[in-house]
Amino acid sequence: MAIQVIEIQRDYTHGMLTQFDEAYPDALLGKITPEEYRRTIEQINEYFKEAETIDSTTIIEGCLGCLSLFTLFLCRDDKYKKTINRFNEYLAEQNETVYRPRGVALINPFSNGLLHIDLWIEN
Repeated sequence: MAIQVIEIQRDYTHGMLTQFDEAYPDALLGKITPEEYRRTIEQINEYFKEAETIDSTTIIEGCLGCLSLFTLFLCRDDKYKKTINRFNEYLAEQNETVYRPRGVALINPFSNGLLHIDLWIEN
């Protein structure tokens, strides 16, 4: 059984925000529909957008962390960590229900420093 590896590259058209290219790879033809793939990548991009957005929650957490000498984060996850945990759960769920049953696996982009998402496709 051979495995083909496809890299979904980062999309830098929105600056340094962590986003991935939504272009459908031809290697997925017959395995995953373009709509399923697009939905997955859009949701992944949405998780990173939410995690990296600076809002009042992020500012308050930063101030409280500073005041507590960052011991606050020993007992409580910050907004970024909570969002990334939800992303990890989503990726595992997508692999379990959509991708792996069809011979495809999405590899967590944290394994390569968020440079790309690997797709492993069984041939």
